[in-house]
Amino acid sequence: MFNRFAAYFLTTKLWRKLATHIVAHFTFRTFGYPKFPMDGYYQVMKILKDAASSQYHYAFAFVCTDRDALAWKIQNFVTKAQWGHAGLVVFDLGKIYDVGGIRAIHMKGNGLNDWSLLDLLRECDDFALIRIPLFNGDCELEVDRRLYEVRNADTCEYDFSMELDQVVLDWLNPRLPNELPVGKKKFKMYCSEFVYALFRGVMPLGRGLTARQFRDRAVFEPDDLYKQGEVVFQHVSRR
Repeated sequence: MFNRFAAYFLTTKLWRKLATHIVAHFTFRTFGYPKFPMDGYYQVMKILKDAASSQYHYAFAFVCTDRDALAWKIQNFVTKAQWGHAGLVVFDLGKIYDVGGIRAIHMKGNGLNDWSLLDLLRECDDFALIRIPLFNGDCELEVDRRLYEVRNADTCEYDFSMELDQVVLDWLNPRLPNELPVGKKKFKMYCSEFVYALFRGVMPLGRGLTARQFRDRAVFEPDDLYKQGEVVFQHVSRR
């Protein structure tokens, strides 16, 4: 019964209005400071540095949660998810030791954001680094191409309905015409959909990210990324 209500509520104008004008701007916490230990940043740095020297092809994503943020409490009430947010982690090995050398690229209420990973971690209670195996070097280039397309699109807005959009997925498919249909120049993605779109079809067989049906909706949530990717680092705060 709750799942049925949640699936329906996410499609309503009331939810879109609340999410766009209220929830998206809840950047304050009910009490306390985020609980992620900042020395974990150096563990993440080492994992990324080791991966860069590996003979295998990897990309990285993240999931995180700010448990005391009002936006998270509302989202958790509706979805019952463990993780509240997801995005891409990128870095330049030559600048990995610089402040801001590791970047978190992610969809927020105001669109696509490119932050220092340190800025993201200071807003987290829980964080997990997800390693994404890629089929080969060409797949790395394909992920870069997709990221370029999203970054340079006319308008990319946050999709508060949290439903996968096949039109956007087809747009990023290299085997299909690389243009959004007329009237679709302004498109929407939510945080884990952004990750799903980047890595769809470029991972080894049997290890790809898989969407699921939530009632009559195709979805891919941060919890799905956490379960389907390879968790190489995580911190979960104790309650």
